[in-house]
Amino acid sequence: MKLHLVSGGAGFVGRNLVKRLLSTTNDYLIVIDDFSAGTPVPSKWMPLPSVSKEGNLEIFGDNKRVFFLHEDFRNFLRNITESETYVKDLTGLDLRISDVFHFAAIVGGRAKIDGDPMMVALDLSIDAEFFYWVTRYKPARVMFPSSSAAYPTNLQGVDGAIALEEKEIRFDSVLGQPDMTYGWSKLTGEYLSADYRTALQHIGSLCAPILGLRRRPGPYLPCAGYCCPCSPQRRPV
Repeated sequence: MKLHLVSGGAGFVGRNLVKRLLSTTNDYLIVIDDFSAGTPVPSKWMPLPSVSKEGNLEIFGDNKRVFFLHEDFRNFLRNITESETYVKDLTGLDLRISDVFHFAAIVGGRAKIDGDPMMVALDLSIDAEFFYWVTRYKPARVMFPSSSAAYPTNLQGVDGAIALEEKEIRFDSVLGQPDMTYGWSKLTGEYLSADYRTALQHIGSLCAPILGLRRRPGPYLPCAGYCCPCSPQRRPV
């Protein structure tokens, strides 16, 4: 039995990953979402029954498999950083968090990206606190989904557009301007992720755009697209 963490777990990708983990493993999950993006409450999509609810914590499954926290992910990161017993106090489980799937972000499509760039810039805070935590907690595997917004905008216009590849984002060369503050936040997240892997020789962290692997265009499902390299068999988690 393992314990995994899913931030932004009520979003489209997050909730589908939660359902996938519940159907393919016997592991426990801590799922966190503040519903700020208008995402559905877990009772609308969770495949397990709700067995208890107290404050911002709701527990699902007769064997208490899912611990759903309705709060800002940064609050969780601060609590777990400050207290070594926080996870055990929260879940009653004597387990460390194994795999981490980080989807928490200010989202809302182009309307949010173009209309409220300062709100979207809060993603910088979320990701900075997240990578600060993982470098100290050192979970077994970490997944950070990036976005095509991290690519230079001059490569994505009507004129001169190209098939984007990993080489278009290089931190040892000149960086182009990403797409608004959302692109900057994802680009910064990729840098932090790369630095994390290098500093700790951590091989489980992954950067990939939300719609699939950059070098493999096609109708790949989001989770399948960026989770497959995390698995030893190179299959979706």
